[in-house]
Amino acid sequence: MDGAQAIDYLAGNGPFADRSQHPLPALVLLDLNLPKKSGFDVLSWIRQQPQFSSLPVMIYTSSVGLIDKDTARLLGATDCFIKRSAVSHIAELARSFAERWLIPAVLA
Repeated sequence: MDGAQAIDYLAGNGPFADRSQHPLPALVLLDLNLPKKSGFDVLSWIRQQPQFSSLPVMIYTSSVGLIDKDTARLLGATDCFIKRSAVSHIAELARSFAERWLIPAVLA
């Protein structure tokens, strides 16, 4: 999915209008390096939408620049994580996301 499609999905535009087929997420995992619209553009759009003010947005990117991390936080990212290719790292990250963000949302 590119950045423009991500915004269309969240907004329920076009083919994403049917929420039974395309439900809103409990958590957004966002890369900064997206085609068409950057992750910064998507994050900025999300934070401008009142209905998404409490939606957790995790930046998960290969960009290791401190400026990118600071910019993401200033734009309203909930947290930032650096991509690593080790399968054990990915599994631990998924477990951490579920425990911290998804399971509490389901139980609420």
